[in-house]
Amino acid sequence: MFFIICVGIFLTIIALGIIFIVLIQKPKGEGLTALAEGSNMKQLVGVAQMPSVLEKLTYLLLVLLFAFTFIFTALLSSHYLPEYGIE
Repeated sequence: MFFIICVGIFLTIIALGIIFIVLIQKPKGEGLTALAEGSNMKQLVGVAQMPSVLEKLTYLLLVLLFAFTFIFTALLSSHYLPEYGIE
């Protein structure tokens, strides 16, 4: 039971970290509104921007969240499902 609580806390910390990092990033405005503006066409056509440290950290945390979610689900299901008669 302690392991399940620790896993839940760990995944919650990662999710809150993703939320925090996404909120502090500078908005890029490259959505549908950028198509209407002529000044941003250079960025849309092909001028590559280097990803910032925050952007890389966001991707890293997302990968960690998904990986740990799948790993912990597999571990917990193999341990707890036979206990309830589910195989």
